[in-house]
Amino acid sequence: MRNDNFFNYYYQILFLISLFLLFCDYSPNSRSNPYDPGGDNYLVCAGNDTTVFYNEILWLQGNVSDGVKIKKWEWKIGDSNWVITSSADTSITTPSEKATFICSLRVTDDKGVRVSDALKVYVRFTNAVCVSVGTQHSMIVKSDGTLWGTGHNDYGQLGDGSSLLKRKPTKIMNDVSSVSAGGYHTIILKTDGTLWATGLNRDGQLADGTITDKFAPVQIMTDINSFSTGPRQTFIVKRDNTLWGTSQDSLLHLMNNVTFAFAGEMHSMIIKNDGSLWAFGKNYCGQLGDSTTIDRSTPVHIMSDVAFASLGSVHTLVVKTDRSLWAMGSNFDGQLGSGILKKINYPISLSKEVLTVSARKSHSMILDNSGMLYATGLNKDGQLGDRTYTKRKIPVLIMDSILSVSTGDRHTMIIKSDGTVWATGDNYYGQLGTNDRENSNLPLQI
Repeated sequence: MRNDNFFNYYYQILFLISLFLLFCDYSPNSRSNPYDPGGDNYLVCAGNDTTVFYNEILWLQGNVSDGVKIKKWEWKIGDSNWVITSSADTSITTPSEKATFICSLRVTDDKGVRVSDALKVYVRFTNAVCVSVGTQHSMIVKSDGTLWGTGHNDYGQLGDGSSLLKRKPTKIMNDVSSVSAGGYHTIILKTDGTLWATGLNRDGQLADGTITDKFAPVQIMTDINSFSTGPRQTFIVKRDNTLWGTSQDSLLHLMNNVTFAFAGEMHSMIIKNDGSLWAFGKNYCGQLGDSTTIDRSTPVHIMSDVAFASLGSVHTLVVKTDRSLWAMGSNFDGQLGSGILKKINYPISLSKEVLTVSARKSHSMILDNSGMLYATGLNKDGQLGDRTYTKRKIPVLIMDSILSVSTGDRHTMIIKSDGTVWATGDNYYGQLGTNDRENSNLPLQI
């Protein structure tokens, strides 16, 4: 005779066990071993890959997800041996030059040793907001107001108190707002509104009343609105909108009602308060844009509604207030980007939606409103950054997400929107800041 009470009790027990297994998911393969490195409950974490500046204290933070009691913490930095630390956190001082290295965290507990995934650290120049390039040197301003220089320094153009070239960025001074690098001299605007100068001065380009070279910045003026440098000269616009230019050991008053002035190798451009563009100087390639090739000793009117200009050796790029790009002058190397290798003595329209341009010697860089960077012109040192040494007669796309760009005679410096600095072209004097003398035909992060 069947015992119904027994079977009822039996099925009730089976039902409860089934519920327990269902809700607790206690099957052998369902739950990871908490001491299994591949398990979900035990994770050693050293953080995410990061980019930091030179010679900076970097804090490394680790984590163990299940909170077990750890007997020993160890960090491995680069190729060094494992170093015992008092906790999951430690700090290091980054190298004083570009570098990439791996960091790992290792922990030991009652059940064994666990090692984190590798954290990659990139030591690079970061937080740049302004760059200006001379013939063979480069100057960079960071967001903290520090000024850095790299490259040729025979005449003190870096301003570090010496004449020794630098192959990587070297700190020059604090509290800097902006900078302009000429041929072999540099003009610096500090945050207090004072203007400073350093470098070659045999043509009086430092505007300090002498023709003596300076190897460290000297103060030259206050109440500055804008300024610019050419290979051998300097223009300064004061807050009263008067334009002043260097000439031997004196500073000459040139014009009133000026907003900006731009110095080229042998010609100059001036933007007046009303947006009109005026030009003077050599004009044998039509670089003044006045429909002639006649040199001008006094400024002549060229066009209206101008926002910005940049001057190469014998060519000129102009950005109007509607963001259209115009060009004139020599185009033998394709530096105008018109597609036709012949000089043009009047402004021709090239493109629209241009943010800014930079021209020097025989190549040009064009930055559009969307942050796309284009290059055209001479390229035998890789200064265009297009991975070739072929000159371009129409602009080619180089990079995106760009904040600013500056061209030298044979190299180019670029700041991306994330504050990183990239360099391409001639590097004989270390002007790229890559801590070597190798040229590059593509932008390298420094």
